[in-house]
Amino acid sequence: LLTGPQLSKLFTTRPKIDPKDTGVAKTCDWSDISAGSGVTAQLLYAARDGISQFYQRKDQYAVWKVLPPIHGFPASIYPDVDTSDSGICGLVVGIADNLAIDVSTSVSDKNTGKAGACEAAAQRAADLTGTTLKGGA
Repeated sequence: LLTGPQLSKLFTTRPKIDPKDTGVAKTCDWSDISAGSGVTAQLLYAARDGISQFYQRKDQYAVWKVLPPIHGFPASIYPDVDTSDSGICGLVVGIADNLAIDVSTSVSDKNTGKAGACEAAAQRAADLTGTTLKGGA
């Protein structure tokens, strides 16, 4: 879901990569333990209702924030527990009626707690993932 050149935009050192297929999503985790940062991107192929299923449950999330579209697709922040102060953020992007991208980020230790850092990191990772899926990476 992310290419080598894209990863270099997110990490200062080459991250550890862990891809898998959960039966619900194709998932890949990238982490840089030394910096305390990481990205998880999931292509939710079993999400029958795409981003609509997240909108239907928006009152159940600790935070629900509609973001500007990413590559023209609707996007929202939706954590069950608000962990943005600790540097962990996630968002979902609806890319088809039955397909969504879920991106979670953990910002580096030096950026944890900085205003907007968490949301910005998640949006950047989602933007890069969207570029890959559109064939532009």
